[in-house]
Amino acid sequence: MLEGKDGEADKLFRAEIEHEYHEDQTRGICQESKDEIKILYAEGVTRPMAILRHLELRGLVVPTKMQLSNYLIGVRKFFNQSK
Repeated sequence: MLEGKDGEADKLFRAEIEHEYHEDQTRGICQESKDEIKILYAEGVTRPMAILRHLELRGLVVPTKMQLSNYLIGVRKFFNQSK
């Protein structure tokens, strides 16, 4: 038992059952889409909706608009540093 901030005892439990982790699920934007996003950005396609449209037309996995917006922050920093 652990003692909390308010002086009351807190219980700590340990799981005896093995957990199964599914590593086959990909999180975030796949590498192929990331590479294509960088190419599009270098060609001057910088707006998220235009990039999403290009990815869809090329048959690639299309990320959510939020995923793309977050990823573009890093892409913009990279391209601004290389100027």
